Amino acid sequence: MVTKRILLALSVLLNVSLIVYLLVSDNGVGNYRALKADTYAFTQEQNRLDEKAYLLSHEIRLLQSDSDYVEKIIRARLGFVKHNEILYIFSDGKKKIPVGVRE
Repeated sequence: MVTKRILLALSVLLNVSLIVYLLVSDNGVGNYRALKADTYAFTQEQNRLDEKAYLLSHEIRLLQSDSDYVEKIIRARLGFVKHNEILYIFSDGKKKIPVGVRE
């Protein structure tokens, strides 16, 4: 009877110490949650980068095969115009003041 109580007390003590270890240690529940959050963040970043890579590869295919798209990009990004075209540039109405100059 006494040995059963001693074994029961030891098993309860062992269980309590294991629970405390799981809650407090570096390999415990807190670390698991942090790793799970990191995994989720990395997955989201990977999905974002996969989408960006897809869009860039699509743009590369267009630049290699579609001359109209190439012309559109050149005109939009570099401001090129065709022969006999006139480019009108309208200001946005905001007066730009150089840094360090007072009005």
